[in-house]
Formats: sequence, structure tokens, C-alpha cells
Amino acid sequence: MTWIDQTQKTPPYGLQRAWQILRVPGFRDPQTQGILCILGAVALLSLSDAIVKAQDGSVGLGQLLFLRSGFALVIIFIAAFLSGRLSALWPQNAKAVAVRSLCLGGMWLSYYASLPLLPLPVAAAGFYTSPFFMALFTVLLTREKVGANRWLIVLCGIGGVLLMLRPTESEIPWPIGLAVLAAALYALAALVTRGGCRHESVWSLAFCLNWVLVLLGAGLSAGLWAFPPPDTWQDAAPFLLTGWRQVDGPTLLLMLGLGVLLALICGGVAKAYQSAPAPVVGVFDNFYVIFAGFWAVVLFSQQFELLDYAAIAIISLSGGLAAFSRGSASGRKL
Repeated sequence: MTWIDQTQKTPPYGLQRAWQILRVPGFRDPQTQGILCILGAVALLSLSDAIVKAQDGSVGLGQLLFLRSGFALVIIFIAAFLSGRLSALWPQNAKAVAVRSLCLGGMWLSYYASLPLLPLPVAAAGFYTSPFFMALFTVLLTREKVGANRWLIVLCGIGGVLLMLRPTESEIPWPIGLAVLAAALYALAALVTRGGCRHESVWSLAFCLNWVLVLLGAGLSAGLWAFPPPDTWQDAAPFLLTGWRQVDGPTLLLMLGLGVLLALICGGVAKAYQSAPAPVVGVFDNFYVIFAGFWAVVLFSQQFELLDYAAIAIISLSGGLAAFSRGSASGRKL
């Protein structure tokens, strides 16, 4: 029995229309749900990353990971308690969930270490080489066949990334390697999510990931406290090498807001990779570059050239190709 049947009332037109849309068979298709989840997640993720890049240096990377994920853990626990799903916080396949969480933890460390050293769209472009790694790891690790259409979509997205970087015009900055490392770790996490965590609840995936991030943040902060780096190192990379600091009320509120965003992002990404093939979700991950470009203009007043807009258009085209290159319903091949 649906909600409409239970109430025996006609809901407002807006709710009725939304309900009708969600009942369209295409929206119940797992691949479509995965695409919608990843689009929402990367929109929130780009906002969160822009806020991290724009923050005034009041916290270092380790402290940020600890506080943000600490708040996210509390939010996830309360939400699970209120919805009667506390048991869903414990993973069924603890080994696979642990591997996934460690990969994503390494991804956060690598990508956030690159953020202060690169413009946001450039860091995003380096990170969104992930569809290439996803397709490559799919072939090497799972022996799954990747069709020509899927490779075409991946290459289209990579072409947009390269156009954003334009390596022939200037030397590629070394921190881009950190973003590419984050991309490879993200691709591994995506395959683990689909292969070993497919039947895990979104609750357990988000909860365990944030526990790992809390531990990584605490470990990094403790290491910097026990073995403080030279001042010259800290001046060169203050966000990465700054230890624990006393924070004020506004900073705690900022960390709380980032924790809320992270809780939503973790759930959205986990659901996306459970619902759709990793290379498909990886292509729509590229839309992060578009959102990052938007925040670069709004928050950092960055100016784009014509080629930058062309790169964004190519990345968008790759997403469109994925949407319209569906195979048969039985095979779900792209």
C-alpha cells in the first residue's frame, strides 16, 4: 500500500507530481538511481571541498578530518537510532568494508593535501581521472569485459580532463600527482563497493568510513604533535602539517556543517556504487569538475578561458553518452 493509499487523501499537486515521477519505471531502474545519487553526492562534495579550501587555516588536515567525521558519526548514529536501524550500522562483510574505508580514507588524505596547492578546478580535473582507473581496474581485477561504448565514454571524459589541465601549455604542477593518487584509490574503493559491499547497508558503509577518517585524523594529529616538522616544512604546507589547535565556536559550527554534508555524501556515494556499474558512476563523477568550477567562480573569483568551458562541455557530453548508451535490461551493459 502506498503513502497515497494510506492517507486516502489527495496530496498537494507538487507531491503528487513527484510521486508520479518516482513511479516511472525508469526512475526505479538501479542504474538511474545510481546516477541520480552520484550527481547529488558530487554536488554536495564540491561545496564541501570549496569550503575546506576557503577556510582560514584555523585547523589542519588531521584536525579537520577528526572533527568533521566525528560530527558525521554522531549524525549517522542519531539518524539510525530514530529510524530504528541501529543494527544496520554493523557491516556484514567486515573485511570488504574495511578495505573500502581505508581506500577512501587514503583518498581524502591525498586529495585534501593537494587542495591548498592547486586551483580547485585543476585539483578536480586531476582527481577525475578516476573513470580511467575504474575501467582499467575492472579489466585487471574483476576480469569483467568493458565494451567499446564504455571505453569511448571514459576516453571522452579523460579528454575533457586533459583539456582542463592543458599539459602542453605549461608544466603540470607536482601536487597534481596527489590528486591522481586519490583518483586511483577512489576507483579501487568503487570496485570494492560494488563487488564486496553490494549487500551492505548504506548506514554501515557511511558509519565505518567515518570511523576510519576519525582514526586517520587522530593519528595524523598525534604524529605531528609527537614529531613536529621543521618550521620551513610547516610554512610550505601549513594545512597538511599543522597539528591540533584550539578552535572557537564558529569553527566548530563550520565543522558541524561539514559533518552534515559528509554524512549525506557518504550515503549517496555508497548507494550509487551499489546500484550502477562503477564505470557508469565514474563518468557522472566527472560532473564534480563542473560544480567545482562554479564554486571557483563564486568563492575564489577565478576566471575561465574558452578552453576551460570546452573542457566542461566535453565532460558533460561524456555524462550524456552514459545516460543514452544503455544496453538490454537483462545485461545492463553500457
